[in-house]
Amino acid sequence: MRQGGVGSPRFWWRFGLPLLVVLRRRPKPFIAWLHRLNRGGPDTASVRGIALLEQFLDGLKSVRRLRELTRIIASSLVMWLMIDLSVWLGLKASTCRSGSSTPFF
Repeated sequence: MRQGGVGSPRFWWRFGLPLLVVLRRRPKPFIAWLHRLNRGGPDTASVRGIALLEQFLDGLKSVRRLRELTRIIASSLVMWLMIDLSVWLGLKASTCRSGSSTPFF
């Protein structure tokens, strides 16, 4: 895994989780700031993205306590890792069974 990339866990622990906490606590100023940044018309991709972000933040309102949000994020991370592990093991097993000298990865 690349060090310091957007897909790295270190990036998401340092920037993604704090940003999520800030967005959950104060969503209206952030959304207003995004609307001020939008230079396009009402049918641009950025307006649609802001609308999706607003819906996402409305969904976060159901998570009232930070402890619940942390549990949800941690369980999601565990599920993603388990899925990755199962795919890796499946590819490893199919490579061994086929007798191919060229692995899938």
